[in-house]
Order: sequence, then C-alpha cells, then structure tokens
Amino acid sequence: MHFQWMRDNNIDTAALQRFDPTGGEGPIRDAVTAHVRPAAEATGSRRAAVT
Repeated sequence: MHFQWMRDNNIDTAALQRFDPTGGEGPIRDAVTAHVRPAAEATGSRRAAVT
C-alpha cells in the first residue's frame, strides 16, 4: 500500500535504515526487509538499505 501511494505521487525511491546488525532488533529488521523488497519490486520502486 505504501509503495503504491509512493508511485501514485511520483516518489520512486525508498531508503530502509538498518541499525546495529547484531542488535536485538535483528528479527524485526529482517521481517521488514522481507516485506519491503517485494512491495517495491511490485510497483517498480527502487529501494536502498542503509546500514
């Protein structure tokens, strides 16, 4: 839904901030990333992971 809204509003890139890869948020971060990738690809958006 968010990537569809972005496409509708001519926003073609999203950045996903990833903090401390060894921290306790690892499983949540990985789950979010797993959702972001296919959603971005489905709408033709570009994405960047900032680590």
